[in-house]
Amino acid sequence: MELWAHFFAGIAVAQTDYKAEALSDIEPLGYATFIPLFFVSVGLNVRFDGIGRDWLFILVLSVLGVLTKLWGCGLGARISGFQWLSANVIGSGMISRGEMGLITAQIGFAAGLLREDFYSAIILAIIIVTMIAPFMLKRDIVKQQAYTASE
Repeated sequence: MELWAHFFAGIAVAQTDYKAEALSDIEPLGYATFIPLFFVSVGLNVRFDGIGRDWLFILVLSVLGVLTKLWGCGLGARISGFQWLSANVIGSGMISRGEMGLITAQIGFAAGLLREDFYSAIILAIIIVTMIAPFMLKRDIVKQQAYTASE
């Protein structure tokens, strides 16, 4: 069965009264087996021997990863009517959403579209961006709270 068929089967079940029952049966299996296996499969293909050579690429990817999420999501929130400080909190909160990057990199590597050194650099950049996110989010929440308290 194709992966898309599984996806659409999930959508179909989600529209029924059996959604909660299906989730309660599937989630423990996913969290106990499939999600850890996915992260193991990502980690198995990472090599650190080229990190010194690719440091600039990793830095650029990390900066772009932070800025595109911060500005893209923050601007979307601002356009939706949020104040700038709230939009920054939303943008900062979205920075850590790296699982799609991991999935995309894994698919690209498995399909032979990414060389091993680029794959490793991309995975490392995703990890760096994910680790930066809580600090930025905390900074923006503190700013927003200070502004709200001063009003």
